Amino acid sequence: MKRVLFAAASLCLLAFLAVGAQAGEPGSFEAGDSAARRGNYGKAVSIWKTLAEDGDARAQTALAGMYAAGLGVAPDFAKAREWFRAAAEQGDPEAAMGLGAMYARGLGVEKDGGAAREWYRKAAEAGFARAQMVLAEIYHGGEGVQADAAKAVRWYSAAAESGHAGAQLQLARLYRDGDGIARDLEQALRWYDAAAGNGNALARKERARLVDSLDADARRRLGLSED
Repeated sequence: MKRVLFAAASLCLLAFLAVGAQAGEPGSFEAGDSAARRGNYGKAVSIWKTLAEDGDARAQTALAGMYAAGLGVAPDFAKAREWFRAAAEQGDPEAAMGLGAMYARGLGVEKDGGAAREWYRKAAEAGFARAQMVLAEIYHGGEGVQADAAKAVRWYSAAAESGHAGAQLQLARLYRDGDGIARDLEQALRWYDAAAGNGNALARKERARLVDSLDADARRRLGLSED
């Protein structure tokens, strides 16, 4: 039960991505967001439900998250799925990600890895870095699908270019090890640096170990003589 509730809470976070803290006009999406941030979940649900029923995709996604986590309403995965789908069908990538997660975990719907991947793909193709990372991990590990190194590299690269620190770290490892892609230490260092710059402490440690493992010639070729 705790794992299910944790999954639901994770879905709810999608509702607050890229949202400002300004109060906004009464009845606006921002007013709902402001209420939720103050802990007035009932008011947030009331505002977002009105907007969602009028076809506002952001409000539909937010409302879905509230139903998934049981904030301001009783937990209801069926309604969460309904509102995630409504927003996803309007092209909202956060909603597509949420719907994919519900299918992946079997929350309010029969578990279906194929449907999960399809919704993740829609979100990923819309540029949603979290979905790109999830797809990369699926293809890299062969989770419910045949492992595909090329697709894994494609989606890790897309997420890394979008600034996802975890994807940057994983891409550095792929280049370091020649896993699904030609070994390229220059690219490995580039992505380790990017991940470290995004606050990933493990990237800094792994970069240091990689540099320590190189002989003098390799360091010179990579411009690391003074590293």
